[in-house]
Amino acid sequence: MNNKFNKIFLFLVLNFACINNFLFSMQEIPVIEQQFGIQEDQRGQSTDDRPTISQFHLENKVYEKSNFSGLFEAWIEKHSELINKVLQKERELQDTDYVFYTGQNIKHYFIQNLITLLCCVLGEEKNLNCNPDEFSFLRVPEYSSEIKNLNDFFSKINFNCINDTNKEISKILLSSNLALLGGFSELASCAFSYFISNKSYSDCGYYYNYLLIDIIKSLRSLFNLNISDQTIVEFAYILNSNLSELSANNGCLVQIFIPKNKVNDCVYISHELGAPVRDEQSNIMNTRDYIENYYQDLNSNSINYDNVQARILFTNDIMLNPNSGVKIYRYLGENPNSNKFAEVNNIFKEIFEALVKSKN
Repeated sequence: MNNKFNKIFLFLVLNFACINNFLFSMQEIPVIEQQFGIQEDQRGQSTDDRPTISQFHLENKVYEKSNFSGLFEAWIEKHSELINKVLQKERELQDTDYVFYTGQNIKHYFIQNLITLLCCVLGEEKNLNCNPDEFSFLRVPEYSSEIKNLNDFFSKINFNCINDTNKEISKILLSSNLALLGGFSELASCAFSYFISNKSYSDCGYYYNYLLIDIIKSLRSLFNLNISDQTIVEFAYILNSNLSELSANNGCLVQIFIPKNKVNDCVYISHELGAPVRDEQSNIMNTRDYIENYYQDLNSNSINYDNVQARILFTNDIMLNPNSGVKIYRYLGENPNSNKFAEVNNIFKEIFEALVKSKN
């Protein structure tokens, strides 16, 4: 067990950080004349010759319509290598998947590592072990065990009153953009802006303490861990205290690929706070049709599409299932406080070891 844990832990942590400075480890991908077109030999097996939505935005500088165009120019230049890596992944999976983006405080990166590591080590009987290079648990499995799909979700909730700042709703919904620079006209709705500023929608200190308590209790239930409520509170306090001291210039950019044949079961087009967008007949918008129309309307220079968000529903069958075909890639930017970064890694490793040892 210990050898397996060490191997997975080191892979998950060190795969995303260079040894010397804990920067995200990326291939060198040349940027030609400040353009972000994907060269022919970088397109993987894609047979779709359309540019991805993110690629179109960048090549045509759609963000110049925004009042924040100067900010975007600076961000794009600074993070050009990361952006090229993201676009390359889009091209590779464009035939089979739709992509969604969210930006998070780097604290979530560590919390998600803890969940994913435990699922890798303890989750074999529940079919939760995964390849952490292509999948991360963004929520604890079985959080939403009573919700099977979007139809089920909408039948159990007044969707006109959805507010994903609500704690229970936020457990099962994730706000996202349809493109890397989606929501560029309003920074509060732009995933890339959250990544740049190292922020999440809920960012107050006490929120993470309660979040950690809730997550560890859920992990205790999921894996039948023998730990008391008091121990959980102590673990959460230790983790949150160290996370609070972690400084980073950027957060974590999350790139989520969902198979096209499953997207209508777990994603809906939404307004701010999560209310669903309706079509002309007042029906909830069909997500797949909407995204395909998005592709067709790219050349119309319509800014409306770029202000629309999507909400991703976490169900055990799709978003919390490593075998569903969903792929989740996380990207880190600059983390200058490498000593503290390593210290937080070690604290999480110690808590993780204690949770594994408590397994009944």
